Amino acid sequence: MVLNFIIAGRDTTSNALTWTMHLLTEHTEVVERVRSELVGVGASPSFDDLSAKRRPYLHAMVSEVLRLYPSVPMELKAALEDDVLPDGTFVPAGSFFSFSPYCGGRLESLWGPDAASFRPERWLNSRGEFERQSSYRYTTFNAGFRLCLGMDMALLEIKAMVALLLRQYKPVKKAGQEVCYALTLTCPVKNGLQVSFERTAAV
Repeated sequence: MVLNFIIAGRDTTSNALTWTMHLLTEHTEVVERVRSELVGVGASPSFDDLSAKRRPYLHAMVSEVLRLYPSVPMELKAALEDDVLPDGTFVPAGSFFSFSPYCGGRLESLWGPDAASFRPERWLNSRGEFERQSSYRYTTFNAGFRLCLGMDMALLEIKAMVALLLRQYKPVKKAGQEVCYALTLTCPVKNGLQVSFERTAAV
């Protein structure tokens, strides 16, 4: 389990932060809303300070990034014994099958006609509270018995880094970059992402 945290969480979390910066540099209105929610957090936020309950928009923003750019965009599974899927499909033991969190996160049938749009508000209810989605709909961290062991730690690391950066810096992406996936297991940004940070008034 410890090795899982150390090895599996390294590239996936860093990739998630890279895609977060990519989207934030293209959506300044999201940056401003996150900053307004961070007022009073300070330079040493606690776990509770960054919780979905106390910072719902921050949590929604990270969830939305990972919906569009899951760190592992394709999953491969094997059936150890005979099984039957919910739709009645028989799966014999030894079968391999795959599913794509990347494609699932962009399906209009699951997320509506604006599925391809970066819109953190989709995760908030009418009271502005964060609403967790079923892990069988939002498969970024797998589901059921295979739910990612490091999910909560990864979300905390991403939110902590974003909070510390945005409270006093504005991310600016270098113009003219081709931002696309590199075809590897975790699919980082091909050739990396060049971003500078302009100091701004701390919140």
